[in-house]
Amino acid sequence: MKDDDLVTKVQNAVIYKYLSMGFDKLTGIEKIVLYVSSLDFEITMSDLYTYYNNSSGEYAVDVVGALEAIGAFEAAQIIKKANFIFPKGTPSRNRKTRIDELRRLGKKGESILDNLTDEFYKKVELFPFIDRFILEHKQEFSELDLSGADKLIEQKKFSRSGLSYDDISDKIHKGVYITQLQDLIGEDVPIVGLTTRDSNTISFTMPLKDVDVRLVTDKNERVISWEAKPKNKSERI
Repeated sequence: MKDDDLVTKVQNAVIYKYLSMGFDKLTGIEKIVLYVSSLDFEITMSDLYTYYNNSSGEYAVDVVGALEAIGAFEAAQIIKKANFIFPKGTPSRNRKTRIDELRRLGKKGESILDNLTDEFYKKVELFPFIDRFILEHKQEFSELDLSGADKLIEQKKFSRSGLSYDDISDKIHKGVYITQLQDLIGEDVPIVGLTTRDSNTISFTMPLKDVDVRLVTDKNERVISWEAKPKNKSERI
């Protein structure tokens, strides 16, 4: 197996093991891969605000040590600075509490996170560190079931195609919080924050079997409006 393929397989297999067996079943070295891969995904797709807003932010404190373990010291320093703006310098592990903390930080906190995201983009590229770390510790991943990587891909396909708009339409209404909506539909269908936010609204997307639902919320993440976008046409709900 090529080195690049092995790195990707290990990352996806670790995530599958975490989702299917739970955090406690991961080895110490697998937890490092989980922490760093989750951070890398969130920042690549969006920004630090989204990282803390989403479930990955549960490990915002742990990821600092993981980044240091793979040699990404500049990245570790940036995350330390981001964590420091939260109460007692420690973002809550509870997502609802952490989202409340983000709200209380207000525009000043959002601006700090935006600036730290820009610093991260300019100074850090995590993949070379992840790549080297996994390849240097091949032997320690020898017991990891790499078939989980393929199972994760199939699971993602199922998550996207498992629920239709009709299955969840009665759960979306004006005033519902995004966190409440996520609890109602379950974690199989992720509600992902988009990168574009103005001062008064936030956008989210939710992939379903037949449509992608675009949700617009106020700054407290209460739904204002939503739109279902089928594959070949846009249809207002």
